Amino acid sequence: MTIAEAVATGEIRNVTLQEAKATLSGAVQEAWRRYINDRHFSGEVWRDGSMTEALLDLYYMVSVYGLHDVHAAAKRVAATGVEGPAVEAMRALLQELLPLAKAVSGLKDKVIKGREPTAPQPPSNPDQLRMTCGCCTRAIAVLGGTPTGTMAHHGYERPGHGWQTASCPGVRFMPLETTDDGPRFMLKLRASQLDRAQAALERCPHLTKLPVMVLERGVKTMKEITPEMPAWRKAYAAHVGGIESEIRALERDISQWEQIIRDWQPSTEAARALLIDRARRAAGLAASANAAVPTPRDEGASEPFEPGDGQESCERMTG
Repeated sequence: MTIAEAVATGEIRNVTLQEAKATLSGAVQEAWRRYINDRHFSGEVWRDGSMTEALLDLYYMVSVYGLHDVHAAAKRVAATGVEGPAVEAMRALLQELLPLAKAVSGLKDKVIKGREPTAPQPPSNPDQLRMTCGCCTRAIAVLGGTPTGTMAHHGYERPGHGWQTASCPGVRFMPLETTDDGPRFMLKLRASQLDRAQAALERCPHLTKLPVMVLERGVKTMKEITPEMPAWRKAYAAHVGGIESEIRALERDISQWEQIIRDWQPSTEAARALLIDRARRAAGLAASANAAVPTPRDEGASEPFEPGDGQESCERMTG
């Protein structure tokens, strides 16, 4: 399904929307690099003296790393009093991209959960059990052929970013139909990554050097620049913009994983049996902890168990 078809029908599958956003964001970033950065803010412009202070300030204010940056960029360019070929190019490109960005944004309240039903395909391996990975939400083979087995080895492409890992972390967990362990792991992982990204952003004003890739005689070379160098403002703005873009992507990921965890329900008998067993073990640990009341000399008291070891999910099942 295309974005135009989704707008016309008023509905789109979440998986389809995320894949479309990832593809479009990559195309938008490439278009901005090719038609704006390379043509109007390249080394030649810096050398011929046509780069004004006002134009440079606008360039640093407008960062387009994906489809989600188009709205803010369009507002800033529309409000500027700066004129010239570079600004005209920005306006022209953003004018082309803005309707698409608005169309995608307007699909947020038209998302249908789950994957679109497809005609069953004859399995290449009729004995293979395929279920949903809790970390990448794709249909993956389950080791052992039972709902309580872990996922088979598979790579994972992060939505909205395009890079692929050697192995999806979902191989450590049972299928999504059996537990929500995978989504809980991903939520914790993304929260940790967000903390690190926010800390990196806070450190930016105190940076004294930055690594940049430069092209010398047709060869790309990594060099360090410092605040007193002419290229510092551009490199610093790109560095900050990249971190801010990463933070926005992580915040969207966190929101999606939180929603998956809220909506999760056991969908197999194996899942129900597993949750009951986890709840019993959790209750046993709690009883043992309560029985061993710590004294000033007792340093071996049990640590309280954390949510996510079956109790919360079991309450949803039995409640």
